Amino acid sequence: AIARGGWDCKADTLLFYYLTQKLHVAAAGKALAGWANPNVKVHAPTLEAIYNDKNRGAIDAFCHELFQHSSISQLLDTTLKGFRSRMVASLLMYYANVKKELGRDSAIIRSMYAACVESDLEIRDLDFYGKQIKKRFQVDNALNLAASSSDNIETIMEKAFHEVQKIGLDTLDEVKVMHGKVSHIKEEVDDMKGLLEDIHARLPPRSPSSSPERKRAKVASAPPPNHQAVARKPDSIQPAGWGGFLARSQKQQTKADAIDWKDLGNWDTKTLLIRCLKNNENFESEHFLRGKLEVGSSGTTRRGRARNVLRHVKLAAEAMDASNMIYFYPRFVPKKDDEEERKAYFTAIEVNAARWAIAVKDQYFNRLKVHDNIPDDGPDFLKHKKSQSNQKMSITALGAKLEKKMD
Repeated sequence: AIARGGWDCKADTLLFYYLTQKLHVAAAGKALAGWANPNVKVHAPTLEAIYNDKNRGAIDAFCHELFQHSSISQLLDTTLKGFRSRMVASLLMYYANVKKELGRDSAIIRSMYAACVESDLEIRDLDFYGKQIKKRFQVDNALNLAASSSDNIETIMEKAFHEVQKIGLDTLDEVKVMHGKVSHIKEEVDDMKGLLEDIHARLPPRSPSSSPERKRAKVASAPPPNHQAVARKPDSIQPAGWGGFLARSQKQQTKADAIDWKDLGNWDTKTLLIRCLKNNENFESEHFLRGKLEVGSSGTTRRGRARNVLRHVKLAAEAMDASNMIYFYPRFVPKKDDEEERKAYFTAIEVNAARWAIAVKDQYFNRLKVHDNIPDDGPDFLKHKKSQSNQKMSITALGAKLEKKMD
């Protein structure tokens, strides 16, 4: 229904009016939906399956943002808040299916992403939340899901038991996978701890006080001239796991070093944006491109222009669609183990980045036209349009234009 209806959560639908009708209408709806016994109570998907003390506020904000453009948004925040929660739970439960069927650029998925951005909810958590809600839904409705019109009560109970048992086993498998990931993280933390301890052990002892008494004592206890001091050999024993930790760190560093960041002035917007996202470079951070550019005025200029271009491109992208914000911050990049989602994410940038950059260029030349009071005809206008069409789109060229102030 979500896919066929082209939902974007910005208007009313007949579904709302249908769900508020009398009980016999709801029973007929359950029969049409394929429930074995329409007279048995059906439990709707619930957000209680994903609520905890840390995310409750963000999830409530997500619900509000998702339906804030509806004509009944105030009712959904108050009287119909329970109904709104059920609707959001349903959207999350079928999130993966809808995204697979319609793609990331569908109206409903983009609306959900925009709501995530505004509510500080992580987009990468939507799939997990959907799975948790579905499990709760299956357990709550085990009897009805397992039944058919010809089954007796014993058969229904047996089928329901097996369904719940299957869910429990699947959950155990997921817990095992999570335990493995936690163990891996713990190993890396232990490696880091051992590395730090080893570095600390290699540090020279703290210098004694430079007071005259200390200096005289040091001179008095100095060894004779022919004394040969034995140099302390560094401890050759490395902490357990240090080699593996260094290998992983060097591999990650090699990938970053393979990029010649000093040449970013010749890149286009798409290349800069994708490389920044893949290397966890947030252009709004004070640490943006730290260590990747040379020290001095040249590096400062490159960093400033890269930051300025990305800021203007982001504004242009958001003007086209507010949910485009997700394409400018590393925290929204899908994880590497989700190859399909990650590929779709960067493909969207490759398709749209040039369009966003052109919008920035056009905005600059439109402001310049107004500033210089250039009429829509005559040689000055033709010269202006020629300059606009010939404008290079490299970071250096576009950044230099954006640096110019128009009083």
